[in-house]
Amino acid sequence: MKKVRLILGVIGIIIANMGYSQSSWNSWTKYSQNPVVNYYPPGGVNSASDPSVIWDGGEFKMIFSGDGILANSAHSSIIMATSPDGINWTILPNGNGGVVVASDSTEAWDQGMETAELIKVGNEYIIFYCGYNETIGLYNGETHLGRAVSTDGINFVKDPLPVMSPTPGGLDELAIWEIGIVVQNDTLFMIYEGWFDDNGTPSALIQKAYSIDDGQTWIKEGLLDRSNLLIGLLHPDIMKNADGNFSLFYSIDDGVCSGLATGIYHYSGPTPFGPFSPVGQNNGSIICLGTQAFEGAGLEGGFTSTVNFNGQAKMFYTGINDLGQPNQEIGIGLIESNIVTSTQELESNEPILILYPNPTSEKITIEYTLVNEDAVIFQLYSPSGQLLINEKYNGKFGLTKREIDLKLLPPACYFIYLIQGNSVSRTKMVKLQ
Repeated sequence: MKKVRLILGVIGIIIANMGYSQSSWNSWTKYSQNPVVNYYPPGGVNSASDPSVIWDGGEFKMIFSGDGILANSAHSSIIMATSPDGINWTILPNGNGGVVVASDSTEAWDQGMETAELIKVGNEYIIFYCGYNETIGLYNGETHLGRAVSTDGINFVKDPLPVMSPTPGGLDELAIWEIGIVVQNDTLFMIYEGWFDDNGTPSALIQKAYSIDDGQTWIKEGLLDRSNLLIGLLHPDIMKNADGNFSLFYSIDDGVCSGLATGIYHYSGPTPFGPFSPVGQNNGSIICLGTQAFEGAGLEGGFTSTVNFNGQAKMFYTGINDLGQPNQEIGIGLIESNIVTSTQELESNEPILILYPNPTSEKITIEYTLVNEDAVIFQLYSPSGQLLINEKYNGKFGLTKREIDLKLLPPACYFIYLIQGNSVSRTKMVKLQ
C-alpha cells in the first residue's frame, strides 16, 4: 500500500512517499479463444490492429486501427471498443462504425491513421496517432504525430495540424511510428520508432520525447538507450507498474521463437526513459507469436498494449495471418500474467518535502523535515529525466532548509526527490520565464 500525504496552500503538494521496488513477472498465458477483437469493414476482411487499452470508470476502453469502415473512405481510421473484462468487447455504438478519429480527405496529411495511443490526463481523454498520406506511403518523411481530444471519451476533436513531425536529417527523418506514452507528474513521456535512411535502407531505432502541455508540443530527446541493448527492438510500448516503476514491452526476433517474440524490460527510476534491463532470458522475451491460428506464422505482429488490472497484467497484441494480399486477416489477442509487487510499507513517520514559491522564476526555497539521522540524498531532474543536482547530506532531526538559484535553468517542469533510506518524497517544480 502506498501512502499519500497532501499539504495544501502556497507551500505546494507532496507526491506519494514510497520505497523503490521491482515488479516481478510470472509466466504468461495466451487466451485460448483469441482473438478477442475482430473488425470486419464492409466488403473486407478482419482488420483490427495496433491496440491501445486503458481501464476507465469500471470498463476497459480500447482504440485500434481499422480499414474501410466509413462509407466515404477506404482509409484506416481509429475505432473504439469497450469491455467489462478484457475478453468480451463491444464496438462503440456511435452510428459511425465505432470510429472516433477519421479522415475522409484524399489530400490530408493524416489520410491513413495507425499505431495510436489512448491516455487520460485528469478528466481529458487524448488520442495520439501516426498519420500519413497513403498515396505517398509510410517511410517518406511525411509520417507525423497527430492528436485528438475528448472530454467524454467518445467524441474526439482532432487537431488540424501535426503536433510532432519528422526532423530532416535526423533519426526520425522518414517516419514517426509506433508510439507509447505514459503520464508522470503532469508530464507526458513518449517512446516511438524513429525511421531513418540507413545507406538507402529504411531502419528504425527507439527514440524518446516529452511534453508538458498535454501533448500539444513535444521536445525530442534522441535515442532511448545509447547502448546496443535496445538495437533491433520493434513495436515499443511503455507501462507504469503498480510500484511506480516502468516496464518496456516490445517485439523482437530472439533466435528462439520461429517468428517474433514479445518481451519486457524493467526500469526503476524517476522517469520512463531508462536505462532498462531485460527480464529473464533471451533478451527478455516472454512469449512467442505464431502459436495460434490467427497469428499465422508469427513473422509479423506484436504492437502490444498492457494494462495493470488489480494486480494482473493484461497484454493486448496484434496477430497477423497473412493469406496473401489483399486477404491479410488482422485481429487482437490477449495474453495474461500475474504481477507480484513488493512495495515496502513505510512507517507512519516519514520525511516531509515542501517548496515555495512554486511556480517561480529566479529562486526556490526547499524545506524538509526529517525523522531520523540517516543520510539524505537531494536530487533535481530535468523534464526528460536528466539528473541536474545530486547532493548527499548528513541527516538530523527537525527542519532543514536550502535555497536554489534557478536563473540558469530554462522554463520547464522539474522534479525534486528527497531520499532517506527506503523513503522517497517527490514533488514537481515549475520554472517560469
